[in-house]
Amino acid sequence: MTCRVALRQPHRRLGVAITVAAAALVPLAQPAVAGTLVAPLTQLTGVMRGISCVPGQCVAVGSELSQAAPKSDEPQAWTLSHGKWDAVVPPGGPLASLTSVSCPQLGTCIAVGFIKDGANYGGFAEQLLGGDWHATPLPAGTPILSSVSCVSTTWCMAVSSVTEVSDADLALEWNGTSWLQVAPAPGTLEGQYGLGAVSCVSSTFCMAVGFSSTWGLLADAWNGSSWSNSLDESGNAGGVDFLSAVSCPTAAFCAAVGSTGGIATFSVAAVWRGGSWTRVSTPGESSGYLNDVSCTSAASCIAVGTSGTGLDASAPLRATVLQWQGTAWTSIRGAALGKQSSLSAVGCSQASWCAAVGAITTNAGTTVPLVERWNGASLARMFAPQ
Repeated sequence: MTCRVALRQPHRRLGVAITVAAAALVPLAQPAVAGTLVAPLTQLTGVMRGISCVPGQCVAVGSELSQAAPKSDEPQAWTLSHGKWDAVVPPGGPLASLTSVSCPQLGTCIAVGFIKDGANYGGFAEQLLGGDWHATPLPAGTPILSSVSCVSTTWCMAVSSVTEVSDADLALEWNGTSWLQVAPAPGTLEGQYGLGAVSCVSSTFCMAVGFSSTWGLLADAWNGSSWSNSLDESGNAGGVDFLSAVSCPTAAFCAAVGSTGGIATFSVAAVWRGGSWTRVSTPGESSGYLNDVSCTSAASCIAVGTSGTGLDASAPLRATVLQWQGTAWTSIRGAALGKQSSLSAVGCSQASWCAAVGAITTNAGTTVPLVERWNGASLARMFAPQ
């Protein structure tokens, strides 16, 4: 895979503000987020793939799915503050998409994803700073980036889920001005490994999760200077298991989620505490998978994903939400939306404030953004067209 980064001047046109009366956040003075003018959410055909929330603001990223010929993605960013969504197009152009975002403080974020260059796909990264999005150069040959976690404006870790047998786990460290490649954990050069998500507590502790060489669960820990395996189920052949997300509120506790199975998939979850990983059960579903998790403490996490197979009308794909209260996962039921729906990411700034994002397919067959809010007791719809 090759990498091309679009180094353009940031746009400075204010995005469209969409009022969400029931979802107002605590008002805070902050710069407006600038970007190319886009249509209101009710007119967008796009998917939100990642979100990060701090007190007073949430930033979601993804792509608008162009319906014009030839169809192509275009990076998209949505900012929620003061009860309004601002939808903007960061620099990058067609054939680029953002999959993950991390905001260490109000108004400052790093987002990562991919960009297509001819027949190849490479990594892509952007920074939100001072109200503007800027593309940030990546080392040559950086593959698609799947996740990023920032602990400050000058330190982040990004990882890639690489699928070529000849490749290994890849991680990049952001120092505030540039990206530097970090050596993978020992052993990952021997076979097929991939990191799908990362969560950092500080520059001396991160946990990254994904899949091992035989599609067993994998987790690597960062100690400030190197990676080491904290979980590797390479010897447990026979399944198709992987962890797609991880959240570590402290170095002593992390929660990770994903899926297990073959043709029919089922959600899987594990927790890190006491210096080791333990699988934990999830509420029974006929089929489904978990895409993301966000924890504010060892006793408060929200996970999101999809239940159902989507193979027929009796098992449509439906967004699912789970809650962790320290000992077990329980299901939070929400209203069925459209023909099918899915939640791809969740961000929590505190136990009583989480926003989950994804997409729904309307009865007219159009894919549009979906946003739901968790207030600590129940789900409320922040945005979903009929």
